[in-house]
Amino acid sequence: MRNRITDKRLEKAGFVLKEQPYETPDQVWVKDEVEIWDFNGEYWIVDALDQGNINVEFKTMAQLSRFWDACSMGSLSI
Repeated sequence: MRNRITDKRLEKAGFVLKEQPYETPDQVWVKDEVEIWDFNGEYWIVDALDQGNINVEFKTMAQLSRFWDACSMGSLSI
């Protein structure tokens, strides 16, 4: 799949890695107070969607960028 979400692409888009060695997941990417959880290479925006009872995995940076735009959070540089 082209343009799959990776740690390097999240970093390039302005996300910052927050290590949580004693919590699940142990890696969380944060930007503008939005957390993206990495569960073994599957990326989830948990807090924003969990409150709406929405269960979705983002697989590509394009999907993540469309979500970011829809939330009126500006644009991601992907």
